[in-house]
Amino acid sequence: MNRPAAQSDYFAGINKIVRFFKLTKGCGLLFCACTDQRMVREINRTLLKRAQNNQINIREVYVPSEKSGEIIAVLREATHGSDGLIVNNLDELVLTGGKEFVHQINFARELIIDLNLPLLFWLTPENISVFANSAPDLFSRRDRGVIEFAGTFTGDTALRRFDETLALVYAQTDDFKSLRLKIELLEKQYQEAKAKGYPAKRIALEIAADLIDAYLKVHLRQEASELFEQYRTHYEESSEPRLVWLTARVFDETGSWNKALEYYHKAEQIKIEVGDRAGLGRAYNNIGIIYSKKGEWDKALEVYQKAEQIYIEIGHRAWLGRAYNNIGIIYSKKGEWDKALQFYQKAEQIKIEVGDRTRLGGTYNNIGTLYYNKGEWNKALEFYQKAEQIGIEVGDRAGFGVTYNAIGLIYKYKGEWDKALEFYQKSEQIRIEVGDRAGLAYTWFNSGTIMQKQNNTGGDAYICAAAYLAESLGMTYEQYEMAWAIDPLVEKLGRKKVMKIGKKFYEERVANYQTESD
Repeated sequence: MNRPAAQSDYFAGINKIVRFFKLTKGCGLLFCACTDQRMVREINRTLLKRAQNNQINIREVYVPSEKSGEIIAVLREATHGSDGLIVNNLDELVLTGGKEFVHQINFARELIIDLNLPLLFWLTPENISVFANSAPDLFSRRDRGVIEFAGTFTGDTALRRFDETLALVYAQTDDFKSLRLKIELLEKQYQEAKAKGYPAKRIALEIAADLIDAYLKVHLRQEASELFEQYRTHYEESSEPRLVWLTARVFDETGSWNKALEYYHKAEQIKIEVGDRAGLGRAYNNIGIIYSKKGEWDKALEVYQKAEQIYIEIGHRAWLGRAYNNIGIIYSKKGEWDKALQFYQKAEQIKIEVGDRTRLGGTYNNIGTLYYNKGEWNKALEFYQKAEQIGIEVGDRAGFGVTYNAIGLIYKYKGEWDKALEFYQKSEQIRIEVGDRAGLAYTWFNSGTIMQKQNNTGGDAYICAAAYLAESLGMTYEQYEMAWAIDPLVEKLGRKKVMKIGKKFYEERVANYQTESD
């Protein structure tokens, strides 16, 4: 399996950041460099999880480009109740504000220090150099050297990753086999075209665009991004609607949200010019999703409502149901539970009306999450169980594993550990049956941590098995989510023994299940 360059440095970098937030008292500045925004998001997710496990309240901060001149005020507001901040988008501010912005933040260094908190700033290596040269007084106040993350995580091949860790999400869909075959054929055509020396533009437009689209449909984001970068100029300069939309989607999936907005807005103008109302609704929907990801709830709500009006106008009930679901999500994120529930219920009614059973299950899941966030465990269970029943109805075996794991989490947080284990065992059986090894790692980890709380020494074997699967599948980010329970076992037993125990446990459980099935 391909690994990121200097993988041990990657592991060490995560631990350095964790120690920075744990040990820094008062002001501290840390600069981290990475070119891959997807990796930055995953690292942040891991850091927030590790911080939570250590009772440290770390917050991510996004400073809108239009507020670059108010960056200190934005940071100061974010410090309330916080033990540290992660500032994600200095690159965007440098891009829009140039050296003037860098000089401004350099002059404001004393105000930043007065925030009296540890702050992590993410930048690309190029902009690290800009800061070092143009904001030397601020940069020199950093606590330690720049922590740089190089390389990306990917499997041996796109198809191997599809089969090993992604296929189960799509195995129940009608077009699963055709999608896999399409990727296989396009990859072959792509390699043959390169070998024959076809012009780059021809490859970009006739083969690579379709392959990128196929990758995105099965969430092979890294493969899509890497291929897009090879032909980026041909896509960014195109005014062909298909390529404009593809460019927007790639930026969307890889976390370049402002670039995604730029191209979704370009698609919006094209749809207006040609009078494609349905396509315009789709554009508004995707623009809303980007604003939602950026945490700009009011803007997201505004464009979702535009999509809603278009779907009412053209009489497309199914898409209207999706719009209501998205509006419900925004109100839920804003903590306006009653409004969120109102729109979820509208979505529910339409999805029942048009027979969209699969997405109805998704709406029930959203309602369950709403009640989960409110701490109303029983109501959350009620709707997760409705989602479960729909999963049974549509025959989504892989989905059962996910649902049972979620129900197990509810019982875990309710303190009903035996009930949680009961559902984890259901999830385990299904995940072994359908071959969902990545999901199995999560279920075994959850089971093992509960058993440890019950002082059941058997829990260690479950955690070893989770560690083994996560290592075997290259689930690097997930390993960090699990590190708080895996690391003590590694310290106690050694990594080699943990992997040996985990492998044996996995092989025996799978063999036992197959014997029982026979």
